[in-house]
Amino acid sequence: MARPQTITNEQILAAAREVFAENGFSATTAEIARRAGISEGTLFKRFATKEALFEEAIGLHEAREWFDHLRRLDGHCDVRDTLRAIGHTFVDRGRELMPRMLMLWSRGHAPPLPHPPDHPDPMGDVSREIAAYLRRARGHGALREDTDPDALAVAFLGALMQFVMLEIVRPDSLGGLEARGYVDTVVTALCDGAATSS
Repeated sequence: MARPQTITNEQILAAAREVFAENGFSATTAEIARRAGISEGTLFKRFATKEALFEEAIGLHEAREWFDHLRRLDGHCDVRDTLRAIGHTFVDRGRELMPRMLMLWSRGHAPPLPHPPDHPDPMGDVSREIAAYLRRARGHGALREDTDPDALAVAFLGALMQFVMLEIVRPDSLGGLEARGYVDTVVTALCDGAATSS
């Protein structure tokens, strides 16, 4: 009869976050296992590779299902509603992911690059998928023909990133601005410039 698990995956991930924050991706799985109070063999039974452990500890694993969602967006969807939903999700996830990434970068560490095909690049992939959605929407007549989907996607994500960064490092500079109202204002401004007159 198998012994019941005495440590949860979340406890292992908490230990991994600490070790990755201290040492970046060069952290050893032996140190993570030691910090979690398990053997390295047990660690690899739960997480197949160090890369998989890193992505889950930092929160990048959640990006995959979101990218899949973005890829499935139909060009017939209402552009404003779709961008609002994307914006709110991006801000919510960014609030969790960005502090972890800033901690790594502040200690001179960064995630391994380039990203393999099956490992998401958080910003690049989101920008490409939003641009692809906007291209589909333009093809269905929801955006003007002269709209540049790539530029619109980068401008949109840049505005969202700025808000998340300011919330973390200079919340006083937002003057009480709420995320929901901010996202809605950004979407309105971008869509008013790109929407067809219909």
